[in-house]
Amino acid sequence: MLVENIFVSTVAVDMLNIDNESIKKFCYDLRQQQGETTHYSNYGGWHSKQLTGYIPALNELFYNVNQRLESLHKSFNFRDDIKLNIDNCWVNINGKGHVNNPHTHRGWTFSGVYYVTGHEGCGDLVLEHPSQQFPYHYTEQPFKELSIERSMSSVYYKPEPCKLIIIPSWIKHYVLPNLTDQDRISIAFDVNI
Repeated sequence: MLVENIFVSTVAVDMLNIDNESIKKFCYDLRQQQGETTHYSNYGGWHSKQLTGYIPALNELFYNVNQRLESLHKSFNFRDDIKLNIDNCWVNINGKGHVNNPHTHRGWTFSGVYYVTGHEGCGDLVLEHPSQQFPYHYTEQPFKELSIERSMSSVYYKPEPCKLIIIPSWIKHYVLPNLTDQDRISIAFDVNI
C-alpha cells in the first residue's frame, strides 16, 4: 500500500546570532519618529508603517533572513530562475494586554516574524490547522503521541529573542495576549516569488 502525505504545511524556525540590541533601539526610535500606530491585525500595541528602502539597522537581520529564504527555495524545489524576495516589512511593539487577531497574509508566498524581544507569557504565536474540518473528525485524541503533524487544531510557538519563524502566508495565525509588563517586539515581513 502506498501511503503519501498530501496538503503538507511547512514551518521554518531558526535562532539568529545577530546584534539584537541595535535592532531593539531601532524599533523604539522608529516608534518615536512615526508616532501613531497603524491598524491591521493588532488590537492595542504599536504597528509601524511599511518599512521601505535600505535600512542600515536591519541589514544584518535581512542578510540572515535571505540566507534562510535560499534554504526554503531549495527545500521547496523552486525553479532556479525564481527568487524569493522580501516584499514588505514592519515593526510590532505589543505591551500588556495587546494581541494580534486571526489573519492570513493574502497575496504573498511566505510570511515571517523575527522576535527582537520575547519571554514567557508575552504572547505565543498560534498557527491554526489549515482545514477547519480536521478537528471535527477526531473528537478524541487517537494518536499514541502528540506531534506537530498530528496537532488537532493549533500549534504554538513561544517568542524568544533572536527567533525567526517563516510560514506559508495562507496559514491563519494570531498572537495571544501579552500578560506581562514587558514589551514583545517583533519585525514581521512578507515574501513573494
